Amino acid sequence: MREEKSGQRKENGPSSEIKSEQKKIEKIDGKNSEKDGWRKKMPRGRVVAGALALVLFTGGSVVLWKEYQAGALFHPEYFLSRQELRENQISFADSDRYAKNNLPEKDSSDNEMLEKDPQAQEKTGQEMDDVSPRVTMDESQKQTGDAGNLLLEQMPEARTADASDRGLSDFENSGAMMLVAGGGDNGQSEHVSIGNVAGGLTDGNSQNPTGTAGSIVSGKADSERENGSSSSGGGGSNGGGENSGDNPSVPDHSDNQTPSNPDTPSPSPTPTPDKPGNNPTEGKDFNLSDPDYPDSSEKPQLPKDPSWSGDSAIYPSFPDTGIISDERAQDAQLILIPCIDDSAETLYQGAVLTKWKLLCSLYAYVDVGGTRYRLTDYNDNFRIGEFPETATKDMTVTFYFRGNANCPWQEVSYTFPVEYSKLVMMGMPDEDGSREVLDTIYLDEGSEIYLPNETMKLASAESWESFGDWMTELFPQWSLTEGGEDIGSYFKVDKPGRYVFYPLSRTPLPDEFYGVFDVNEDRTTGSLFLEQKLTFWPSKQERFEIPQGIQGVEQDMFFIADDVAETAWIPESVQFIDSPAFEVKKEYQVSEKNRYFTVKDGMLFDKLKKELIGIPLECESVEVPKDIEAVSLSSKNSIHEMTFLSATPPEINLSCLNNATLIVPESAYGRYLFAWGSELGMNHLETGGEEEPDYDYRDGALFSKDGKKLYQVSKENSGLYFVPDGVESVASQAFEVSEYIDRVFLPESLQKLESESLSGESLTELFFASEVPPEIEKDTFGEIETVLERGLHVRVAEGNRDAYLEAWGPILGEEQAERLIVDEPFDLVEKESGLSYLNLPDGAVLLQAPEDLTSFDDIVAEAGEEVVWKEIGVRAFGTCESLETIELPETIEKIAKEAFVQCKNLQIAVCKTKETIEVGKNAFPTIRAVTFDALEVKFAEDEENMIYTSCYVNNDCEVSGGMMPALVNLWGTSYELMDSDQSGRFLYGMDGDVSYLIGGTTDVSGEIVAPEGTILREIGYYALENCEGDLTISEEYSRGLWFVGPGAFRNSGLSGTVAFSEAVWRIEENAFAGCSGVTEIRFDAEPDEPVDETPLVIGDQAFANTSIEEICFPHTLSTLGQYAFLQCLNLERVVFTSEEAPTLVTFSRGSQYMFGWEDDEHEVAIALEDTAEGCEQEYIDKWKLSMFGYLSKEEMAQDMSFNLMIDVMFDWPGEIWGDDGEYTPEFSAYFDDYVDVKVDQKLYETEVLLSEMMGIDPPEEPDWVFPNPDDYLTDSTEEIENPDELIKEILPVNPIEEPVNPDDPTEEVDGEIDEIDKIGGNDEIEDTDEIKDSDADDKSNDKSDDKVNDKSDDKLDDKSEETKDDGSDEKADYESGDNSGETKDDTADETGDSDVEDGRDGDDNETGEDADDSNSDIGSDLEDEKAGQEVENSGEDAKTAQDKETRETTEKIKETEKTEGESQS
Repeated sequence: MREEKSGQRKENGPSSEIKSEQKKIEKIDGKNSEKDGWRKKMPRGRVVAGALALVLFTGGSVVLWKEYQAGALFHPEYFLSRQELRENQISFADSDRYAKNNLPEKDSSDNEMLEKDPQAQEKTGQEMDDVSPRVTMDESQKQTGDAGNLLLEQMPEARTADASDRGLSDFENSGAMMLVAGGGDNGQSEHVSIGNVAGGLTDGNSQNPTGTAGSIVSGKADSERENGSSSSGGGGSNGGGENSGDNPSVPDHSDNQTPSNPDTPSPSPTPTPDKPGNNPTEGKDFNLSDPDYPDSSEKPQLPKDPSWSGDSAIYPSFPDTGIISDERAQDAQLILIPCIDDSAETLYQGAVLTKWKLLCSLYAYVDVGGTRYRLTDYNDNFRIGEFPETATKDMTVTFYFRGNANCPWQEVSYTFPVEYSKLVMMGMPDEDGSREVLDTIYLDEGSEIYLPNETMKLASAESWESFGDWMTELFPQWSLTEGGEDIGSYFKVDKPGRYVFYPLSRTPLPDEFYGVFDVNEDRTTGSLFLEQKLTFWPSKQERFEIPQGIQGVEQDMFFIADDVAETAWIPESVQFIDSPAFEVKKEYQVSEKNRYFTVKDGMLFDKLKKELIGIPLECESVEVPKDIEAVSLSSKNSIHEMTFLSATPPEINLSCLNNATLIVPESAYGRYLFAWGSELGMNHLETGGEEEPDYDYRDGALFSKDGKKLYQVSKENSGLYFVPDGVESVASQAFEVSEYIDRVFLPESLQKLESESLSGESLTELFFASEVPPEIEKDTFGEIETVLERGLHVRVAEGNRDAYLEAWGPILGEEQAERLIVDEPFDLVEKESGLSYLNLPDGAVLLQAPEDLTSFDDIVAEAGEEVVWKEIGVRAFGTCESLETIELPETIEKIAKEAFVQCKNLQIAVCKTKETIEVGKNAFPTIRAVTFDALEVKFAEDEENMIYTSCYVNNDCEVSGGMMPALVNLWGTSYELMDSDQSGRFLYGMDGDVSYLIGGTTDVSGEIVAPEGTILREIGYYALENCEGDLTISEEYSRGLWFVGPGAFRNSGLSGTVAFSEAVWRIEENAFAGCSGVTEIRFDAEPDEPVDETPLVIGDQAFANTSIEEICFPHTLSTLGQYAFLQCLNLERVVFTSEEAPTLVTFSRGSQYMFGWEDDEHEVAIALEDTAEGCEQEYIDKWKLSMFGYLSKEEMAQDMSFNLMIDVMFDWPGEIWGDDGEYTPEFSAYFDDYVDVKVDQKLYETEVLLSEMMGIDPPEEPDWVFPNPDDYLTDSTEEIENPDELIKEILPVNPIEEPVNPDDPTEEVDGEIDEIDKIGGNDEIEDTDEIKDSDADDKSNDKSDDKVNDKSDDKLDDKSEETKDDGSDEKADYESGDNSGETKDDTADETGDSDVEDGRDGDDNETGEDADDSNSDIGSDLEDEKAGQEVENSGEDAKTAQDKETRETTEKIKETEKTEGESQS
């Protein structure tokens, strides 16, 4: 809908050209149009359709009409509310609906039938302006549905005698039907009368009841309607466009319209007027301009019927004249229902009211005997009472209804729901200044709208940049007037009425400002909106002003500020600022209208002052208000002192501070120390008072200064927590936040446990070492029953249980104490070496390992073989700095948090557990390798270190927690550490009788061997990288290798010869890189067992920086990686033995291949031996493309095009771009040829280089010939002027078109030329000598005739809407240049047109005379032929004669063209 500027609807009428053609057609046809009826053509398909209709009628009429008489074919609920009962058509589900431009045409027989109808004359002139609805057949009816496109139309005839008695109308009673056969040309139908059938439909003239199930009562016929009322209760045209689906059309209502004859009902059987005073007072429309519908042609639309099944419900329209049966009419009830569909008209306070708008804002139904009808307009029996000019709150209007004119009026009061306000969001103006409505919103009083939500719809309508794209322009938001003032991001409705919002024009971003479009969630409404986010801005400026319209500020990760602004201005529109905020030196400034940010003392806060977002860089002392919950700091800050007023420590990154003093409230010092203790670093926490606080923070817990009281344990601790010896009391809720601690050991010094001191929900076991039970409270462990249900157990030293029961029984309850204190003592063992462990009935927990430990065997030896080790405690190996490798026993089930984290020299850990093992957070540092034989490994959810460690697990292992399965390695079912014959240890993966070398200590040296009883098959990823000890591998073990992983020996001490067999299939990148001691790599060793031949792949830099002098690859080599021989300074010769050249692999497409020696001063020879001997050219042909990183010449040309395009464009003298925005064909052809030459030059240079490497003579350099632009440029074809005038001169017989009804200017008339092409194009053309040019031998005249005929054919094709025949109209194209007159192309183009270039040889006049001669000859022949045809067909039907005459005329024209074309050839 156009809101601001709307154009009037234009009616399509016949042009003057069409009218003139009509007159010409009338002359040719020999008939004049009749005044009252119009003759229309009858396509031959109509005859077929008529015959089909008669056959179907004969074969199936009995079943069809019995169904019809029984009422089974007619159900009210199947009819659309816009049913046009005056036609009473029923169409099957697969038939086409009638449309305005697809009406059944009447021939002379139709006129004769209509003359028998007293209303025929009136109906003939009426325009069928509506569409008859479709009745859908159910399954039982589909058995008779084979009739195809058949329609049934009733034909009104004389009434029968018993019509009044049965309550039938004339139309229903007559039962006369027409069988309408569809499917003819242009959708036209054939009407065949099939006799009377009793049925259940009525017309609008009878007042009698039908009495037939499933019948529908209609309103008046078109001739009886008054004031634009509709026969189906208002389903007429709305004047503002068509409706579709189930939404009824809008009648063309005029102001102050009243129903026809409202006050003249008469008693049965003839209605009489109502008694005086009984007529309801009818509401009238007011002559007010409606801003919702500024265009008078636009009207509201009736809402769609409500739906309960997903499809729109269909109700028949209530007839204008009401229910025919008075008895049934008395039961009719008016039902008014509020609209639930978006298509309904929504009223708002101040909306201009009309009768029709009020009807469109509700559902009006009539219920009669279980059948529901839809009221779609006011009529004689349905009226509306008085109503105000504009809508008001809680507005009530009375509606009046009666079943028919004999029934009393019903009064139904209806209170309309009226919205408080209506908000209309307009789009950008188009070229005419008109705007489209983007969105309509209704708000209650006091509600507000976030306008950027609507910007997303505007961006979509205007095709702005996509999400994530750089903004080219900034949208400043909305205004209440066109081009007015920005009203901000939020608009609050405080007055009722209608508001119109106009988008302001987008403006360029300021220089050096960059932003992106993003989608974000509004912080107030929670709805998504289009965010304009600023990511880059100029840093060198005194004042940084964020433009209005920006909603978010987020510094891009690549943004590097050379300097920082002194101040920054934040406008009203910003609601998101990345934390910490962008930096300023002195102060932040914020608009008062901004509802998300504020400032105080130059610092930036959120509006609620819960977060301190930005602190100017020059601030040295900062006071943080008491309500602040989070503080954001820049790493460039100058803060020396921060004072915190809150009793609760805010979130803050203290690592951004350096040697700063943090002053906190004295009463909250303990809380601050506990929260920040582990993060203080070099900063100092103080209270500002004279006395030093009695708190100390160590090992993740808060103690009193003297260490006698434990206040709180942090959540950093996990597993078994040891309360330090010397602690005498534990404060309330000491373990409240320690969610990862499940067991607590309490020392002998413990004397008191305060209320809920051990109530942590994660606690499962408590160990009391003291023989004297400490003092407790009733709720020390929490609510005792809950604790027991959770499974908490207390363990005491052996022999102390009775003392604890006696002391705690009276407090906790005797039964509860018995259940809590279990009879399973523990034993705490502490050795002089520093070894300590907790011995439990199910196993021992290692608490501390000796400092000088070198292996776990040392612990076993000291504790004894009888101790079963179950768990490794928190930091149990914290001081073991000499430990390099460790092998844990199979009994270990749990490794606690940070168990080995301080073992600085640990390199390899092997865990031999077979079933399940749990691994705490950062249990191992970042070491060379950790292996697990277990079938299940459970890592901590927040694991960090293991991600950067080579972790190996069982091939069948299930991994969970913070280690993703993709980060673990599978190299066997178990793992073994094996001592080297010299020093250090090797790590192997074991899989039956096969082993894999996967690691070793950095000091390992000696010979690489396979574990006893296995065959060494693979060297794992980075297995011995940086192992600098002297290493060798004998042929006994190297010949069995199949795989060498990436970096396997990189920068290692490997030396000597490495001899592979043909069994090796992959040597990965950097496998031997940096092994300067390797002097020879061979591939001729005998394999340890027979193997299938497998292609060999050599990775990038596989042999880089080695000392090899020569390498001979086996014939299995298939791929050679980039820089394979980089920095191989001793290399002199590389030998290839395969008949097929290996593939040279580059880093990426277009990346140049390098063997690695190209930058060295020495030269390396490439030799081809064995089966490769003599294949130099084959190698060169394959490698010359690979050297540039391409697989084909086409790829190379495509990439080179990007680099060459600009240069070629400057050299091109012609047009580069065509009208379609693509390159012109001439430029494209030239550019492709140019690139091909450049590609060939590059490939030749590579051939020369490779020939030199192989020691053969290079090929001779070709004579490079680049394309000449002038060879691609041609003169444009001269266009023929005034083709319409030329065709009129050549073709005297005008295209035949149908007469146009002057009373129906919108009727579309197809030219008879359509039929000419359709008929003439399918008939075989016979040879004819009657129409030949007498001057055919003259070459000049022949050429002129060909030109003329070509043009006439073009014109003929235009008139027939490019209808093509079967190829008989082919023409030749001629090009005349330099007076040569030679034929260039004898093949017609696809459209049958020809391109003619005038040679400008001075024969123009001669050409024109020849054309005139040709015209006269053709015209004469046409006249003679026409006269002969009239005599010959005098006894035939006029229409058939005309069709034949026109077809033969066309054949002769085309035959003339053919004959003249052959003559010239």
